[in-house]
Amino acid sequence: MKEGQLERDFTYIDDIVSCVVAAAAPPPLDLEVPYRLLNLGCHQPVKLVGFIATLEDLLGKEANIRLAGMPPGDVYRTAANIDAERVLVGFKPSTDLATRLGHFVAWYRDY
Repeated sequence: MKEGQLERDFTYIDDIVSCVVAAAAPPPLDLEVPYRLLNLGCHQPVKLVGFIATLEDLLGKEANIRLAGMPPGDVYRTAANIDAERVLVGFKPSTDLATRLGHFVAWYRDY
């Protein structure tokens, strides 16, 4: 795989919090399995080069990129399967990458 093409499932914390709050409600009584483990995430992998480009745009600076090989045990793509959350609690991440990173940049600058 070409360097910089790794994909990650970046998830905005506000989207996760809304799912956790919804999942904290008592489950419906008619579920065959009343308890489940849920894999919370965005389910929209983003290539790292796209992530960096968005961050560069928001910061108004060009990144100083130093490419490296894959660390042992790493994977090329991560993505949460959120099918169960959609069905059980209506989870649908709604914050796009530019908005998520924009909030991060604003926080970072204030910090």
